[in-house]
Amino acid sequence: MPALTPKPVRQPPRQTIRRARQWGLIGGLGALAMLAGLAAVVIGGLDGRRSAARTGKPHRGSADRSTDRRTDGTPAAVPVAGPPPAPAPDLPADPPVRPARQVVVDDPTLPWASPTSGPPPRLAYLPPGSQLILLARLAELSADDEGRLFLGSLGPAAAEAIATLEKLCGRRIVDIESVQAGWQAGGPDEVVAGYAVRFIEGRAAPADEASRQAAWGETTEVAIDGETVYRSPTRSFWVPAAEKGRVLVIAPHVMVARDVSLGPGGPPRTGQEPLMAAIVRESLATNPATGTGLAATLPGDLEALVGMLDADRHLTVFGSPHFLLNAGRPLLAGSLARVLEPLEGLFGESVQAAAVSLHVGDNAYLEMDVVSSLELPARKRVAGLVTRFDGLPAQVERFCASLDPDPYGRVLVLRLPAMLRALSGQVRAGAEGRGVVLNAYLPRHAPHNLALAAEIALAQGPATSADAAPPAALSGAMGVVGRLTKKMTLAFASDNLEHSIQMVSEETGVPMEILGGDLQLEGITKNQSFGLDEQDKTADSILRAILAKSNPEGKLVYVVGEKDGEEWVFITTRAAAAKRGNTPPPPAAP
Repeated sequence: MPALTPKPVRQPPRQTIRRARQWGLIGGLGALAMLAGLAAVVIGGLDGRRSAARTGKPHRGSADRSTDRRTDGTPAAVPVAGPPPAPAPDLPADPPVRPARQVVVDDPTLPWASPTSGPPPRLAYLPPGSQLILLARLAELSADDEGRLFLGSLGPAAAEAIATLEKLCGRRIVDIESVQAGWQAGGPDEVVAGYAVRFIEGRAAPADEASRQAAWGETTEVAIDGETVYRSPTRSFWVPAAEKGRVLVIAPHVMVARDVSLGPGGPPRTGQEPLMAAIVRESLATNPATGTGLAATLPGDLEALVGMLDADRHLTVFGSPHFLLNAGRPLLAGSLARVLEPLEGLFGESVQAAAVSLHVGDNAYLEMDVVSSLELPARKRVAGLVTRFDGLPAQVERFCASLDPDPYGRVLVLRLPAMLRALSGQVRAGAEGRGVVLNAYLPRHAPHNLALAAEIALAQGPATSADAAPPAALSGAMGVVGRLTKKMTLAFASDNLEHSIQMVSEETGVPMEILGGDLQLEGITKNQSFGLDEQDKTADSILRAILAKSNPEGKLVYVVGEKDGEEWVFITTRAAAAKRGNTPPPPAAP
């Protein structure tokens, strides 16, 4: 495979987003997944050194792996990048050398050897239909000082999620061997999730009525396929009998689709059942407690990706990028919405499944695994994926330059571009079956620094001019029309009318409402997807651009009216506005 030469990529526009919401268990674990996987891998890298050789167990993958195994059957080759520079005094030493497992070759196009060699994850008790999955080995992470720092650096949403998990389990984080979360689309703009918690040896889920009530509140028992499920007002809890108390499955009270047979020879029809019932039914069919293979039914692309993963990694996030960028967008609400544009640029339309994983140890290990469509062999995907990855430093630099960081985190935020360039220099890549592997080693304490820097950067607001009036002052001095003269930037690859209007409303402080009945009379929906790239324009101009994108025929307008004693912007149609005698305001001066 020829050496890979980084090439520049187009800088995607900055994105203005809605303000962060309060997160519950789903949102908090979503933050944990996104910040741990995406921030630490996509925005990261403190070690600018090139080591002579990395050591550890060979990278485990599918049987037809073509780049990490020599033809004579020796273990995975460990690439080198030439003689190492002298190590910086504040950086930890490389992992201890294990000569029996080390093969040194002067070929930087091969992936690094992985520090773990566990089996693929079994995914027992995974909710059927899951499109995004988080695997976290919490006891091991919390037993390591860097692991504890990393978990603490993920921000208040992740801390709230972990606290909620501890309460529902009736155990501390040190007693939780692993947690598995699986997300899927619920209704419009809704994502639902189920969780499977496995406890360490000697610990178990709440087993008596008093402990269950302390952890879950008042519950009622329901029998599902011979198993006992405990239902609280908001969640269902299942302790599988075969696991002898070591596994607790948690799911919200939501209904999911199920194919129902009408009998022999009859066509199946789609019905609905509670999410917990679906988990119990599918789990019992795969014998999760005693089997050894994959204990979940997945689409072909995700199943191929699972074969590339390692269950011994401390943190793994994987799934469908298409789901995350579309139906799964609620997981990226608030400050996390800012990673949507970079993710779409990195993965593109051809990537069907992707994973990021982290393992802490003497050195930190980061890995990204990607499965693309069948049109182009994985070997030919490597160069394009690495090129897009190498384009991220400029994108992060431009994003950081647009911020007005809080003083206490300013230095860390402004270091992000250099961090990412360092990571880009450490990345190695190669093909594995249908997939592509990118991985890197970083200093031991890199993960928590990277996660903290990313969390702070994503939470910062855009820079403002020195003479700009504070939003509160503007709101008091101007009416709605005046506030819509504010300059802003709004860019996204794919979104809909409802979300776009919400973002403009939150940026300007102007309350806005879509009159859905008016739109329905014209056959216009609020969920039609479109892209937008409006840079440094008035909110009025951007609002009109959104309406034109939503309905190219020009039927949509906005009018200003009063509701609850204050001025509002109402999105309606020209015909409905004329019928009511409302006149749309003239365009604001650019």
